[in-house]
Amino acid sequence: MNQFFSDMLNALRLRFRPLEDYRYSPMVYVVILLLCGISSAAMMQWGFDAEPDYPLKFTNTTSLVAFSVCLVVLQWLSLSTVLSKLLSGMAKKPVPLKGYMLMTQAFAMFGVCFLYLPKEWMIVASAFQMWTFWIQLYGLFFVAVPEVSGWKILLSYIASYGVFCLMMVAVGAIFLMTGQLDDTLLQQEMQRVLQEQQQSK
Repeated sequence: MNQFFSDMLNALRLRFRPLEDYRYSPMVYVVILLLCGISSAAMMQWGFDAEPDYPLKFTNTTSLVAFSVCLVVLQWLSLSTVLSKLLSGMAKKPVPLKGYMLMTQAFAMFGVCFLYLPKEWMIVASAFQMWTFWIQLYGLFFVAVPEVSGWKILLSYIASYGVFCLMMVAVGAIFLMTGQLDDTLLQQEMQRVLQEQQQSK
C-alpha cells in the first residue's frame, strides 16, 4: 500500500514509472475500489440532498453504495481492458493498464473531502478533478504509448468510456428491475418531460 500511495504522489507531479511496474496485490485493488465506490456514494447522496427532485433515488443506503461500487469497478474495467486492447493493437505491443488505471482512478476517493469545504471553495474541487483527469491522460499520451498519435489515444479513450456507459445503463436497469431504485420519481420525471414537449409544440 505504501508503494501505491507513493505512485499517486509521484503522479500528482507528473512522474510515472513504466506501466508494467504498476503491480499491486489483490487486496490493494479491493480496498481502493471500495473506497472510491463509497466516496462516490457519499457524493451522490450529497447531490440528492441538494436536489430533492432529482429523479434517481435509491430505496436504501446499501443499494446506493452497491450501485456506486459497481460503477467504479466497471469504469476501471472498461479503461483497463478495452482501452488496453485498443492501444495494444495500435502500438503493436502489450499495454498493461490495470495497475495504472487503478492508481490514477484512486484520486476520486478524495472527492468526498471537498464536500466539507464552503461553496466558495468548490472551485478547488473542480481544479483537483481537472488535474487528476489530466494526469490520467498525460500518462497515456507520454508514458503508455508515446508512439501513437494523441487523437488516436483520445478516440480510444472515448470508445472505452462508451463501453462503460453501456454497462452503466445495464447496471441501472438491473437495479431498477430488482426494486433497488425508486421508479416513482423516474415516472414522474418522464411525464414532466413529455408534458413540456407537448406544450412546446
